Amino acid sequence: LGRGLALDTSPPVVTLATIEPADDALLVRARVHDRKSPSLDTEWREVVVRYQIMDSDHAAPMAWYGEYLWRAVIPAEAESPEVCATDAAGNATCAPTQRGGG
Repeated sequence: LGRGLALDTSPPVVTLATIEPADDALLVRARVHDRKSPSLDTEWREVVVRYQIMDSDHAAPMAWYGEYLWRAVIPAEAESPEVCATDAAGNATCAPTQRGGG
């Protein structure tokens, strides 16, 4: 089983990347998947929020909380946040966040 399968060369899918105020911070949520179900921890190298503070690059790991949903809390002063995912095969993609309605 599993022999002769094509290599995974497709980047993950990041959608519904939103950001909204949460106390003195920002809550980032996104839907992240690799075109299959279920999604297992071992299938991800990382799912993070990348952002800048005063021209300095930062990344915060996102936590999975069900289905294909991920979330993280980042500092309120974070600029240009985007959700980035890298699958186990090394394929990566990023998506900018949009203001949420939450």
